Amino acid sequence: MLVNLDFDGTMKDVWVPYMDIHEKSVAEVNKYALSQGDSRSYVPLSLAELQESIRARPRERDRFIFERVGIAPAHLEVFMNAVKVNSCRLNDSDSLSPCFGVEEGLRMIKSAGYQISIVSNNDEHTINEFLFKTGIKPLIDNICGVPRGEVLSGEQHPVRKAKLLGDSIEAFYGRRQAPLYQTIMIGDSPIDVHAGKAYGILTIAVQSGVFSRKHLQEAHPNLILADIFSACKVICELGKANCA
Repeated sequence: MLVNLDFDGTMKDVWVPYMDIHEKSVAEVNKYALSQGDSRSYVPLSLAELQESIRARPRERDRFIFERVGIAPAHLEVFMNAVKVNSCRLNDSDSLSPCFGVEEGLRMIKSAGYQISIVSNNDEHTINEFLFKTGIKPLIDNICGVPRGEVLSGEQHPVRKAKLLGDSIEAFYGRRQAPLYQTIMIGDSPIDVHAGKAYGILTIAVQSGVFSRKHLQEAHPNLILADIFSACKVICELGKANCA
């Protein structure tokens, strides 16, 4: 029995670093405006507002946030450059915090007899750093990520995720076919759901990442749950194994 897990937004929290990026970027625009003799001061969005904005338009979130903060068009380039520079620190060590219930959830399904594989378009170095920092490395049986330094374009993400999931399934079963009710994909994006469905396995979408419930529903997962902890509980409750 195999559970495949996405990384960003499923295991690793994205909202604390996104909030940090947002606040620093707005502060840099304010600093630039002041240097140009412009006395206006922009106020960063709250965490709830930031989550709402990103989930509303995840693929064009930076421009939407720019509009919602009310930054003047003359400051667009400064804001976008600041976001780009600050985003480079998204996977710094101090940004590698777990989502709610990661360790407890993984221990539940591990004790139930599942093997756990991380399937992610993130680089394996960042994933390993996160696992060591959180102390959950011993719970993970396999990691299917990308080499450090490799940058994927938007179009490459779905194809690479599907390939990595195939690698994970093959590593466990010895072939790129998996028993439907013994293999599960958990992720926070439509890409994760589509990858799982391509292999005919159960898919659970979690709402801890940047995609809204509406976006997740459009991918037609088997279940949509709040977070990885809820997903792990349901896996056990579905009768796949006795977690008591």
